[in-house]
Amino acid sequence: MKKIIITFLLLNIFVSVARAQWQLDVLESELNFVSIKKSSMAEVHHFKKLTGGIDTKGYVAINVDLNSIETNIPIRNERMQSMLFETNEFPVAKITSITDVLFVNDTPDSTIVKKQVEFNLNLHGINKKISTEVLVTKVSKNKFTVHSLRPIIINSVDYNLSEGITKLQEVAKLPSIATSVPVNFILVFSKRFE
Repeated sequence: MKKIIITFLLLNIFVSVARAQWQLDVLESELNFVSIKKSSMAEVHHFKKLTGGIDTKGYVAINVDLNSIETNIPIRNERMQSMLFETNEFPVAKITSITDVLFVNDTPDSTIVKKQVEFNLNLHGINKKISTEVLVTKVSKNKFTVHSLRPIIINSVDYNLSEGITKLQEVAKLPSIATSVPVNFILVFSKRFE
């Protein structure tokens, strides 16, 4: 009987570990970019809704709700949604990757590691591979962060967004809007048990 109870307890522990996931903390995570208009006027924008996580095999999936764009000007938010991102057809940008970032499970708290990562960005119906360097920080046994080490440059031409930029430029009567933007992020993951 004792052997059965021990086996049952070990099985429960194994199942709990197998189901452990790293869930994206939507309140602490941020994805932002800088737009430049009139050649030199820079403004920072961000997305308010990010969801996703990392499964036990290291598969990363993050969704960026493009309708959650925040530029601090409501009419500009609406124009970017409808004219640039065309959210009626492409409401979400998807970031996916297979990563070995789960090494954090076996490292001490406060460990900071610089890593080269590759991920796929599906934006406006187009999928592109991106490589960048990130800083992974293990905050505690149940939390770690991933910071972009330097900005990632996203070119509108790569995602068929140039026409949308032209529309924004025309409606706002601007002489120019930059067609490439630097993107930065901080992703905070918390361990979750199902």
